[in-house]
Amino acid sequence: MNHAEYMNFFERWLNYQFPDVDDEWVNFYVLREVARIVSDPDDLQHWAGRDCWSMYDLAKQKVPA
Repeated sequence: MNHAEYMNFFERWLNYQFPDVDDEWVNFYVLREVARIVSDPDDLQHWAGRDCWSMYDLAKQKVPA
């Protein structure tokens, strides 16, 4: 799985879990953080095989309140 495929997959999952307009900015910041996390090929390989909730929790910790 490459970076674009992972981001596409995660974005679809995120928008399915949090579809409300009120979630739009949080989703944006979460996606930005996820992109940063998986920008390293080794990290991408690690996260490609893990569940989305774990990635969400990690990325959400860095999202501004």
